Amino acid sequence: IAPGCLTFAIRNALYNQLPVRPVLVAGLGLEQLDLAHPVRPGDVLSIRVGVDSARRSKSRPDTGIVTTRQSVLNQSDEVVLSMIAKMIVRARDSD
Repeated sequence: IAPGCLTFAIRNALYNQLPVRPVLVAGLGLEQLDLAHPVRPGDVLSIRVGVDSARRSKSRPDTGIVTTRQSVLNQSDEVVLSMIAKMIVRARDSD
């Protein structure tokens, strides 16, 4: 069984391979990190990311604060890791 820190590291690698993701300025923290099922040798993992909230920063309008709900799933669609991540990201132009 893979240690939780390895599962989290795999989550990082999967997240960094997403074709569309925000440009991270700073991480503001993680909440509700849960390792629901074990990861075993041979498991095929994927990531699912959903945006819970997003708003432009009042003090730095070139950035925004985004809260995402992230899940790592195995080949049986069992959630092996879930968490909520809050981060400061580069904002898109408003046009």
